[in-house]
Amino acid sequence: MINNIKRMFNWATREELDEGLVWYNHQHNQIAKIADEYQYPLNVVAGVTSVLSPRVAWSRNLTATRIVLNAVNEGKDFTDFVCDGMRINRYKAYMIACTWDVDEWLRGPKVEAFYDNLCNPDTSERVTVDVWAYRIAMNAVGQAVKTVSPKVHDAIEDAYIGAGIEFGIAPLKVQAVTWLSVINLSLENGLTNNLYN
Repeated sequence: MINNIKRMFNWATREELDEGLVWYNHQHNQIAKIADEYQYPLNVVAGVTSVLSPRVAWSRNLTATRIVLNAVNEGKDFTDFVCDGMRINRYKAYMIACTWDVDEWLRGPKVEAFYDNLCNPDTSERVTVDVWAYRIAMNAVGQAVKTVSPKVHDAIEDAYIGAGIEFGIAPLKVQAVTWLSVINLSLENGLTNNLYN
């Protein structure tokens, strides 16, 4: 696994490397702007964003976050708005925005790690193991991914941590660089059917 991760990291272009090394810092700043705009604590906005993220393209994730926050601010019921995300995750996002109780509604290793990465980009030791991280680690680019078992998740997270140690950078930076690289590589090679499956 670690060799697959290192290979994808080394394939990254200069632009992907530069963007990936600061990706979580940049997104943290985006989350902070949304928090200010909608008058929510940063951790609540990060929680809403994280819980909506499974199987949602990043380009649509922050739009979905804004839709949820706007709906809550307007006093709408959960059934009165539509945004990207699985129904259960939209409900969890809605409840996080209503109650500001991130811990109650944020569950699962992927979303918990993503939340920590977004809130603490300079100190987080977690790795967001999503379908992309799985594909990279398992050398399965272009293949559909149904679920990642806890055992496999932990092994992938450990591999990213190991790659981070070898490269001398935080594992979340390795994940971000490889994520950008594999998405661009997939798009360049026409592997778009299974991008978020």
